[in-house]
Amino acid sequence: MNARRLAFILINLAIIGKASGTGSKKHESNQLKLPNFINVCEVKSSIAGRIRLKFPVLKNNEILCRELMNQLEQIDVIKSVKINSVTGSITMEYDPKKCDAYTLQGAVIKLLNLDDAVLGKQTSKVQSYVKDVSSAVNGYVYGATNGYFDLKTVIASIMLIVGLYGLPKANRTLISEGGLNPGVATLLWWGSTMLLTL
Repeated sequence: MNARRLAFILINLAIIGKASGTGSKKHESNQLKLPNFINVCEVKSSIAGRIRLKFPVLKNNEILCRELMNQLEQIDVIKSVKINSVTGSITMEYDPKKCDAYTLQGAVIKLLNLDDAVLGKQTSKVQSYVKDVSSAVNGYVYGATNGYFDLKTVIASIMLIVGLYGLPKANRTLISEGGLNPGVATLLWWGSTMLLTL
């Protein structure tokens, strides 16, 4: 698949996602403009004195929901807490004169030990899918070659072979036209770099 076709597919996926509403969307009910952390802490609504957050980690996890409820009930600025373990959402009413919503959201993230997920590197669904597919293909190649090759070694070897195959033509081009075919040089560089970093 060439780069132009891949770009065309990605643009169409983005357009379809936007049209169907599955892309990232701003919630009009987030009046306090709390930060949204997709798949970690999603803001469902926020107004002064009341916020509703969704944490996928709480979904169908009764034990974690009870532990969090016990911890949040001890915070005096929080007037009431409701946790729905079916949806993974938390609704909190609090005193906005004593605490701001940002601090409260940060406290819940910290209590759930999600601060690394919020501050760390995010992995997109496409990147995760590509990683899963390449891992499956890697396992197949490794098994099919009885452990002699893995996916990275096969790709590097193909680049080196194609580069070496084009080298005589590149030498003729270098002599006759005074230039080197960058495709051959690039393939040789990528292939050797991949093999050296195994």
